[in-house]
Amino acid sequence: MVDDDGRVYAYWGFCGCYCAELEDDMATIKEETFRAHPMGHVPDPWNKNADTEHIDLRDAFFEASSPRKIGGKYVYLYSKRYVTPVPELGVYDDNNGFLSYKWSDSPLSGYQDGGDISFNGGEILKMPDGTGQQTYRWGNNHGGLVEINGQWYIFYHRQTGTDEFARQGMIEPVDIAIGKDGKIYIGDITYINGEPVSSKPVEMTSSGASVNGIDAYKLISAGYACHISPLWQAYVKPVYEHTDGISAPVVNIKNGTTVGFRYLQFGTNSPKSVTVLGTVKGQMSVKVRVDSYRGKIVAEFDMQSGENTATLTSGIIGKRAVYFEFIGDGEAEFDRFTFDR
Repeated sequence: MVDDDGRVYAYWGFCGCYCAELEDDMATIKEETFRAHPMGHVPDPWNKNADTEHIDLRDAFFEASSPRKIGGKYVYLYSKRYVTPVPELGVYDDNNGFLSYKWSDSPLSGYQDGGDISFNGGEILKMPDGTGQQTYRWGNNHGGLVEINGQWYIFYHRQTGTDEFARQGMIEPVDIAIGKDGKIYIGDITYINGEPVSSKPVEMTSSGASVNGIDAYKLISAGYACHISPLWQAYVKPVYEHTDGISAPVVNIKNGTTVGFRYLQFGTNSPKSVTVLGTVKGQMSVKVRVDSYRGKIVAEFDMQSGENTATLTSGIIGKRAVYFEFIGDGEAEFDRFTFDR
């Protein structure tokens, strides 16, 4: 991180974090500035000589240091590993799907609690008991904050669903504000009387930088899905071809699978039909729902391999979430879709 006065600082670590100012050669640490553990960290089972004094089971640094200076505050972005449950997000076991932050008024010390900016567990369904249910296979997370044309974005990655190493780059818009107490809030911020009071992770969407929703009338890859339920069944198949128009399909779709997209932009005039491209073995029918995975059904069809077009039974306008529910005793591969005027 290059500060406003031109001084340069480095931040690094794994299951333990470190920081220091660099000499002008950008390679040598100024030894008197070296700081170990500006925040607590997770236990390190990979290192028998690991530091245990600074373990923090509540708010633990895992890896992926990414410093920023925002609004005069020093922001330490990092990958957090939760080792305590977070029921509202459906987290009950060790989980490092979070990008989180701490903040300070100085670059090398004094870091205070910030919060979580991103969690890659997909759309979080709210259960009647107040807990959450993930709809995407979480996995480790890395990324950074960038301001583009006045809008801040969190860049991060998610897992495609097969293992922790098949990863897909993601981007979400975030809000940033500084409270009267000097704390910086980053993520999905709650305001009271115009003042920021708390923040939580922004939702994981399919939209990327299309903050008003993906154009519903373009051909959309099924691999943009931010909701694939039930967990551990269907997944996004990784693709590696560097060609225009490549699509990552959702595969291993079986009875009861729902594949959801948040959000699409339909404009002021409703489409007349929806077209789905994919393949199927056996019998599968598809219900197209809006707004939630149990939302209103706006189209239904029996899926065939190739192109499937179904007339809408209800209009859709504006920015909406869309879900495809698959029912039957077959197995489907969902490649891409579009809505037709």
